[in-house]
Amino acid sequence: MNDKIHDFDGITERQDTKTKIPLGLLIAASGLLIWAFYFFITYFPPISGWSALKEYESKNFKNAADINQIKPAEQANPFSENIEALEDGEEVFKENCSGCHGAKLEGGVGPALLKKKWIYGGDDASLFETVSKGRKGGMPPFESQLGQKKIWKVITFIQSKNK
Repeated sequence: MNDKIHDFDGITERQDTKTKIPLGLLIAASGLLIWAFYFFITYFPPISGWSALKEYESKNFKNAADINQIKPAEQANPFSENIEALEDGEEVFKENCSGCHGAKLEGGVGPALLKKKWIYGGDDASLFETVSKGRKGGMPPFESQLGQKKIWKVITFIQSKNK
């Protein structure tokens, strides 16, 4: 055997001429390289086409086909003049809408909702369509997140502030 003994500061060490990599380290490093290759192929957008936005849309808007089937023109607000629905609508508005339209409907990122004249119409059907399907220019669809009942309650709240 071709062993050398090193003596440094009174500490004697034996060093083999052929140092072996520990098996556990070799397995861990190999596994990490395989995982990195898989991750690169799976999530690198130019190769896989994956994006966080596509992932978000696929999870939150998987009912997009159902949203497009809504026919609000045939519906009237089932919660108009309902005090409980108005209070529930105010809570839903605060949680989901106030970030863009302001806590007091005064506007911000989105337009003010204290109006007599609306861009897309202020009747029940038009407001429902705007909230459920969204509008170009920044208004996202909320049908899949809120459902029809909560949308009608939010509309009840908005219309109560415009009387």
